[in-house]
Amino acid sequence: GAAEEVQALLSEWSKLKGDGGNDAADGAAPPEEYLLLAIVTLVDMDRASFQASAPGGREYLLNAIGLAELGVAHYPLGFHFKVLLVLLHGALGLPHAMLKWYTALDIKNVQHETLSYLVLDSLCLFGCHENLRDLSRVTVAFHEDMDKDGDEALGVLLQNGILHRAPEYLESLRNTHRSALWGRAIVEDVLCEVGQAQTWEAVQEAATRQSTLLSDIAAKPADYWVLRNQDRCLLNGLNPLPRCSPRAQASDHSALAWRRGGAAV
Repeated sequence: GAAEEVQALLSEWSKLKGDGGNDAADGAAPPEEYLLLAIVTLVDMDRASFQASAPGGREYLLNAIGLAELGVAHYPLGFHFKVLLVLLHGALGLPHAMLKWYTALDIKNVQHETLSYLVLDSLCLFGCHENLRDLSRVTVAFHEDMDKDGDEALGVLLQNGILHRAPEYLESLRNTHRSALWGRAIVEDVLCEVGQAQTWEAVQEAATRQSTLLSDIAAKPADYWVLRNQDRCLLNGLNPLPRCSPRAQASDHSALAWRRGGAAV
């Protein structure tokens, strides 16, 4: 079962680590994938427990957090462990701890566009208005810089006759202008300001300041917005497919079942 798989992964990691306490600093650490796979397996166990309405708390997620923190200790540059800690604390409704690890990711430049989705929904859900407002404004500021720098870069291309690169720059600017995250950042910023207003006049002022932009966002159809700017492939490699056997055609996870469109759920 899944519990045995977690135990086997941890045993193998401990065996490769040895008794000498080797870590990533001396280059002798075992592959971090053992810990990462154990963590995501615990997350799957938590999901299965919830779907089965099994009694108990969130012990699987708490154990996953412990392993992720162990991973950070042994692999200080391990980006995946920090991402998992962001998601795990968000899942447990611990926004302050979530933001601590999100800050540890050292987000810069375009990553404000590609990675802020990791915390955006949790901040909205738990009413962290100040943090949500800060996140939204950082995202909007990135887009403003992107618009300015992108227009300047496109102008330089045209002036220097590098026309074959123009479609690439235009596509990038188009995706930025149609970013769903930018639209959400504008709306969430206004909602935070309205929510903190203490008088009706302050509510009106907050709502009308961006009224034209809000109306423009609301008028766009759903298929106008671009989602592919968000990097949602960070953890894809940690969800291995079930074993497929050509001889097990009756199995839900046989090779034939996958060729027909995927295993049965």
